[in-house]
Amino acid sequence: MSVPGALAGGTAWFLYETTTAALPQWSWRRELATVLEEVPSPTWSADDVVLVAGELVANAVEHGGGAHRLRVTGTQLGVLVEVRDPAEDGPKPQPQPVSLESERGRGLSIVGALADEWGWRPEPPDGKAVWARIGQIDDERGDAA
Repeated sequence: MSVPGALAGGTAWFLYETTTAALPQWSWRRELATVLEEVPSPTWSADDVVLVAGELVANAVEHGGGAHRLRVTGTQLGVLVEVRDPAEDGPKPQPQPVSLESERGRGLSIVGALADEWGWRPEPPDGKAVWARIGQIDDERGDAA
């Protein structure tokens, strides 16, 4: 689902959200890229946002029991990517050391390199959300915090 709009003062904002049914097919990547291309930005690139979202979804599938929801909100100045999964008891998400020969394990390092900030929070009654912020988020709409 994609919802474009405008904040007071004419700043464009967007919301992209999809649930478990669409996530395994990865078709959401194309949809998200299309939404992001409609909001040109001097502070973030659509490719970076799609890559960060893909890494967070992959981590949720691999370590969090599956991704339940992907939500991307933002404006020309910043984007917030959130992925919800059902694992609230697992280890805290953090980059892991990997060798040069490793084919896996770089996801959160990539997120950390592209995002200005990232973290996670519990999502009661069950699960957690892992999020990444690229650029500046203005909480005027109340849904990008």
